[in-house]
Amino acid sequence: MMTPDQLLDALRALGYDVIYDPETHPDGLTDDDVPDLLGRLTSALDFETAYRVQPRTETMSEFQAGYMAGIESREEFFRALVVRTLMTGSLPETEQLRDLPGVTEFHDALGGAAHFLMAVMGADEDD
Repeated sequence: MMTPDQLLDALRALGYDVIYDPETHPDGLTDDDVPDLLGRLTSALDFETAYRVQPRTETMSEFQAGYMAGIESREEFFRALVVRTLMTGSLPETEQLRDLPGVTEFHDALGGAAHFLMAVMGADEDD
């Protein structure tokens, strides 16, 4: 597991200057800050991924190979997939996004897919 300081270092290495208010964090970062740091790091990586990885090209195959090299088990893969799917499906539907064809349907499909995966994972855990 990564520590808050490791995550902060990763963000800074990517060029993001993350500063926490000393009044709200008098003792520095704690494990309670990890979800926020992970969200920031994931968004930074997603932005770079969207720029550098193109679907239906070799870059996608290379990305998939690298991604799967970091996932050790089927359970970890599905847990990561559920989190990513829920995150993507929970992004706010703004008026600007709703005007794009298919966005509302895509949004709804992601929510359904995430709940399906959670049900499957729950069934796997009962076995």
